[in-house]
Amino acid sequence: FAAALAATAGDVVLLPAGSYGSLAPTGPGNAAQPVVWIGSGSCTVTGIVPKSYHRFYSITSSAGVDMPANGKRVMFNGCTITGSLNFKDADSSSVRACTITGTSLTVNAGDGNMAQSDTVESCSFTGLSAASGFAIRFGITDAGLGYVDGFVRRFNTFAISQTGSAAYTPAKHFKTSNLLSYANKFTITSTASGVGANE
Repeated sequence: FAAALAATAGDVVLLPAGSYGSLAPTGPGNAAQPVVWIGSGSCTVTGIVPKSYHRFYSITSSAGVDMPANGKRVMFNGCTITGSLNFKDADSSSVRACTITGTSLTVNAGDGNMAQSDTVESCSFTGLSAASGFAIRFGITDAGLGYVDGFVRRFNTFAISQTGSAAYTPAKHFKTSNLLSYANKFTITSTASGVGANE
């Protein structure tokens, strides 16, 4: 597994079936030579810590995923993520055909650069919660932070629960432009008895 972490630009790493520690590679790829990790069979890691120009296929992570700050062209395809997904201020990054079980999907809720040209496509989200915050959040109201542009969100399913006495709107979009969102299915189960602060 140490060799997988040390992969460099242009490498393609096949991870055999098994359980591993955190997939936290030491170096990024580049535009011409991404670094690729492919899980074979039942391949589970305790977390994935991507850098720019990293690609991950058919790997199960037992923790959520944060894109790297200002990360470029990070790709997840056919992965299972047990935790929340945070795009931060990613650029041209994508999550496709993944199963995500976490309380939130967040895009640039306070990072300095603009999240732009990112994609979530054909994914299944379960466990999203609006009990104490937004289940889906794009951007933030703070001055100079949290801009999102050109995000593509299509062919996904979102299961959201809204419970408790301080519930929030299931989805909120701040400072978001050119959002292309279609053919998504949202299932919202609400038993909320009150709303959160400023809601």
